[in-house]
Amino acid sequence: MVSGSLVGALSAEAAAAPAETTPKAGKATVATDPVQPGAWGSATEVAPTAQHRVLGLQARADGALVALRDEPQDPAHSLEVRRLTVQVRPTGTTTWAAPQTLSTAADYYLDASTLAPQADGSLIAYWRERLPGSNSLLKAATLAPGATRWSAPTTVATLSWIDCPPLVFGSATGRLTAVWATPVAGGRELHMAERPAPGDAWSEPTVFDTVTSDAEDGEWTLTGLHAAVDKAGNAAIAWNLDDRPRDGGGSTGVAGASYHSRIIERKAGATAWGAAEDLTPLNGTQPGALRLDSDPAGGLTLVWATDGGPVRFTRKAAPGAAWSATENTGLTGWYAPRALPRPLTGPSGDVTLVDAADKAVVSTTRSARTGTWGAAEQADDRRPFGSAGSAVSSGIATDGTVYAAWSMAIGNGSYRFVSGFRTRGGWSAPRTLATTTGNRTVGGALTVAGTRPTALWYDSSALGGPLHAVSGTSRPLPRARDYGDDGRADVLALTGTTLTRYDGDAAGHLATGSVHSGAVAAGWPAGTRFTGFGDLNGDRLNDVLAVLPTGEARMYEAPAGRLPAPKSPYVKTGGDWRGYNVLTSPGDLTGDGRADLLARSASTGDVYLYAGNGTAGFASRVEIRSGWKGYTRVIGAGDLNGDGRGDVLALDGSGELWRYNGTGTGKLADRVLVFRDWGKTYRQVLGAGDLDGDGKADLLSVDSDGVAWLNPGKGHGGFGNRVRVGTGWNGRTLS
Repeated sequence: MVSGSLVGALSAEAAAAPAETTPKAGKATVATDPVQPGAWGSATEVAPTAQHRVLGLQARADGALVALRDEPQDPAHSLEVRRLTVQVRPTGTTTWAAPQTLSTAADYYLDASTLAPQADGSLIAYWRERLPGSNSLLKAATLAPGATRWSAPTTVATLSWIDCPPLVFGSATGRLTAVWATPVAGGRELHMAERPAPGDAWSEPTVFDTVTSDAEDGEWTLTGLHAAVDKAGNAAIAWNLDDRPRDGGGSTGVAGASYHSRIIERKAGATAWGAAEDLTPLNGTQPGALRLDSDPAGGLTLVWATDGGPVRFTRKAAPGAAWSATENTGLTGWYAPRALPRPLTGPSGDVTLVDAADKAVVSTTRSARTGTWGAAEQADDRRPFGSAGSAVSSGIATDGTVYAAWSMAIGNGSYRFVSGFRTRGGWSAPRTLATTTGNRTVGGALTVAGTRPTALWYDSSALGGPLHAVSGTSRPLPRARDYGDDGRADVLALTGTTLTRYDGDAAGHLATGSVHSGAVAAGWPAGTRFTGFGDLNGDRLNDVLAVLPTGEARMYEAPAGRLPAPKSPYVKTGGDWRGYNVLTSPGDLTGDGRADLLARSASTGDVYLYAGNGTAGFASRVEIRSGWKGYTRVIGAGDLNGDGRGDVLALDGSGELWRYNGTGTGKLADRVLVFRDWGKTYRQVLGAGDLDGDGKADLLSVDSDGVAWLNPGKGHGGFGNRVRVGTGWNGRTLS
């Protein structure tokens, strides 16, 4: 049962305004969201205590999950030599299969152990093993689509320690290609080796591009190297170099710098690569890092960073086809990411980029309908903990929901691994998956199979710990007045122009929520009237009704755990509701399981029912009571007597509190006396849901001194004696 209430008489000016005669549901500014993702389930231990690192977590098309991780081969001897293992969680189970060891000599510092998904559904793992002297072996193994065992590792090539991190890509059942860059005097050589088919030997490396400079120019530096194979089997390699001066590894300026941006392509079924061509979209943009990916719609996408400018985006349909017009994304300036994120494409064609900016986790989304990128959105206003390129792990569900997970320092030697999700309404409030103390850091990774996210996390400090896994669950129906998405009743209050959520602890206490938890939304017009509501649009999140000072009524659909802001998506439900001096939601009055609204006319005292229609709007109003001007307060109280129907409380001028039981037909039964000589000093009374955690709807009141009182519900229609639960509540308008 859901409930919410905005109570108390309006000013004389507002009361004199004529009631709207036929308010109707307005046009939605956004489409209604489907059922929102649920909470995370119970964590399971995947591996016992060790100094784990999760290097990759990927979901296959069949729903199986694959994790690449390492740990010291011999912790007593060296932490630099690592045991590299892969582990599979088959489709339809939460149990991880036994790990398969790929290497007992993977190198810790060369930072090349990678798990790479391919467009044909296969996976490639590649890594480096240190040799005596200054060389290392590049090795690779593959997992074919649908397989559970990895291929035996093969040696790709011998690399120098100082070679740039390599890439291995292609198909487990077809051709594999490896590329890397080697420093030469004044520049770089780009090398390639290939394995034509499973069981074949890798070719000897060949040079496919060289860029050097004379003594008068700066040294060429590789800033971007990426490769991809699209779903048709077409392959491409893109790279960028520049000769900008560096000082201690950083750029010292761009004046007079030259750029070398190129791409080579190989058509599906071909054995030879085409000639290298200029990567024309990068011309004149002072490019840096770049990223090439397979586009789910076919062809390739290209994302690249620019010096001091926005991250840019383009795509092409096939080898030889022209690139689309360059688009500036919403990631720029303060929101410029620390690494280039993988484009996440949803079923509607919308594309989202998620990554860590300088001090926040941010995203931007390209609308397939309009072809434009939205402004940067903050998933969290705190800087994630971790190196560039690994600070944020993200994925997208088949329904278009974007998920992300990241670690953060929270002070006093404590760390958290948290996650959030984004729907069309924005980012949910971050949810904590793990917390460590005593300067023990925590790291992890996230992926999505179908519509279900899964995260791995581990104690990433030198002390180590077990490796845990957890998956998302389905979302149940929301608890009454739960706006923090934690299953507990909360209270909303407007102070000036700021809406704040006061989080209930299911023990009768309320605490001010934080900005980080999505519990504060500033910028509302002074005098906006809010009504805490149930789920009006069927997404299993409680919604909020706001009536602006102009009288326009809006139903806001806030992301999970966050309060709506003035610019949040909403549905207009009325043009001018200033004529109502009470708007309150008693829960379900009509027996259809949906939250309903009661509105009282200031001029006549007549009470109208607006039945929720399940699509973020209301049916046309129906008068259910008349002449209620004598009641100083009308309160939507939720289910007070345990019959599953919403009930209403009304306080008259003599201090008598009456209960009107809901009948489930949209009508109210005859009144029953609850209290005598009650509430004369109360300036606000709220049907607050179950604040004390006993499963019964309670009553919250604030007196003229700003003291908050709780009357616990008894479950049979009455209340217990009041309990003082707070002070200093003057100046807050409750809802």
